[in-house]
Amino acid sequence: MREYSSKANWLSFVLHFIFGLFVGCLGGLVLISRRRHGIWLNHELILPYLIGAALVGAGLGARLGDRLWIGLNYLVIPPDVPTHNKWGYYLSHFVTCVGAIIVAISLLRHFAP
Repeated sequence: MREYSSKANWLSFVLHFIFGLFVGCLGGLVLISRRRHGIWLNHELILPYLIGAALVGAGLGARLGDRLWIGLNYLVIPPDVPTHNKWGYYLSHFVTCVGAIIVAISLLRHFAP
């Protein structure tokens, strides 16, 4: 059974969430671009795809915190594990799942006949 703390660090949650929105949107844009040839996704599906990618990045950023951005490559001080209560834990997973579903629907609509 997962252990939750009694208090969540909501400031850390929100800041990692906002940074994850930008990183997820930028990462999604990089994945669908073809350098000088433009974007390979249909034009009406670009916005839903980028919103979904941003939500995936935000959910992962809020859940993992510094471990996502720094990774395991620390030299002296390990990254802090964010403290989550039950609601923060479920909220981050919910946002990640919603974003993944939006990305999947956008891709399926693009490749559907």
